[in-house]
Amino acid sequence: MLYIRYVLLFVISLGIGLLTGFYGIELTIAHFILIVFGLLVFIFSDRIFSFFVLFFSRDMDRVEKILYKQKHPYYAALLYITKGDYDEANKKVELLKKWGRQKEMRASLKAGLNIEMCDLSAAKKEAEIIKNPEIRSYNYALIALTENEWESFRMYKSKLKNKVFLYVLEAEEEFKKGNTEKAEQSGTLAIEASRGLQKYLLYTSLARQRTKPNRESFF
Repeated sequence: MLYIRYVLLFVISLGIGLLTGFYGIELTIAHFILIVFGLLVFIFSDRIFSFFVLFFSRDMDRVEKILYKQKHPYYAALLYITKGDYDEANKKVELLKKWGRQKEMRASLKAGLNIEMCDLSAAKKEAEIIKNPEIRSYNYALIALTENEWESFRMYKSKLKNKVFLYVLEAEEEFKKGNTEKAEQSGTLAIEASRGLQKYLLYTSLARQRTKPNRESFF
């Protein structure tokens, strides 16, 4: 498919060149930039569409459809996480590089997976690697909540500005205290405030938790 697009790109570029030469049209730098931008959008239109769906869409069916088409290990790991298959998710995480942007992805996924599997010492080590202060504080807050370290939990929670993270933590806090109704309210707000993959992960995680007879967390 990409090969066909490159062929079309060559044909279009050749056509533009012939037309401008035949009619004697002089292209300015602005015209050239617009043409190049338009051609790049044409070539990568499917990736641009997938990006907006995965990060901004509220249509969970569409997000799921796009997610299943992704081949990157990061998305494959997320897909296994939604199914609760943490062993397979870990295998995909190990395929991520240990440097650059993927190092951050790797640490974030491994921190979350270790929290799910109650390996909190490993989760703390991964959380230390995370450079993003919001994601790092969010993970530390979840770890503190799991350990019943309420003072630490409140401290890390106070550092957050992300509404979705705050709603999730409130839901988990109320659920741990046995306030099911308040947990449901905060959980609903978290899902309503989120979009794309984040919304899909919360939605599928909640659905999975509700099927557990000995449920230990809200999401």
